[in-house]
Amino acid sequence: MTELKRLARELDHELGAICLEVSTLEDIKMLLGKLVEEMETMVHQNDKCPIYYHEHLRMFRVLWSLTRHTVDNLSEEYTKVDKIKEEMFKVIRGRQEESPITGNDETLA
Repeated sequence: MTELKRLARELDHELGAICLEVSTLEDIKMLLGKLVEEMETMVHQNDKCPIYYHEHLRMFRVLWSLTRHTVDNLSEEYTKVDKIKEEMFKVIRGRQEESPITGNDETLA
């Protein structure tokens, strides 16, 4: 059971690290969206925008779309995995209560 508890703690730690990365990607998604909005506003308000600006806007629009799609899917999958982890922890805690190890008073939390 000690090995299972170690693995569960390690899983919890790694999922926490993934959550931080997802948060960073959410920030990138938001910043790219704002940049695209500002660039589109400039293009529509300024008829004399250089042609390369339109190309850059198109590139940022594609990057924003890909980032948004990827981050949204990743966030959804992370939520599913986190729920599975919580269910797994409940099962482990239930087993600990059914058959406590003598001399070992640790809990999973």
